[in-house]
Amino acid sequence: MTTPTESYKKVHYELRPAKQVERRILVDALQALATAGFPIRDYQYTGMGSIYFIDFMLFHRLLGLTRMLSVEYDTQIRKRVEFNRPFDCVDIKIAPVGEVIPTLSKDLKHLVWLDYDDILSGSQLDDVCLAAAFLPIG
Repeated sequence: MTTPTESYKKVHYELRPAKQVERRILVDALQALATAGFPIRDYQYTGMGSIYFIDFMLFHRLLGLTRMLSVEYDTQIRKRVEFNRPFDCVDIKIAPVGEVIPTLSKDLKHLVWLDYDDILSGSQLDDVCLAAAFLPIG
């Protein structure tokens, strides 16, 4: 199991150009799918919002997503995460993402962004395998 990296303390997420480019690529690709008739608005977005929730704000405003779940591992920032929650449609779980993935609804389609920002580890690959195994097709 990994430990919290607290990378949000090092550089503010809005100022990380590569992270902004990643977000924009995802939004553009999902907007193109939505334009082609793919029902993106019907999906639940699950990500790691940290204390900033930048991707949640983009996905809500630009894609119209209204089912969202932020998973945060660091229990020490629970109050800050809850205070910074940008929309009522964002639920928050404080737990390792590997514990949350098997609990996601099988009745919904999911967009899951395992947005790790440290060196790839075995437990992170385990989380990817969990997502592939537990989430419904589509």
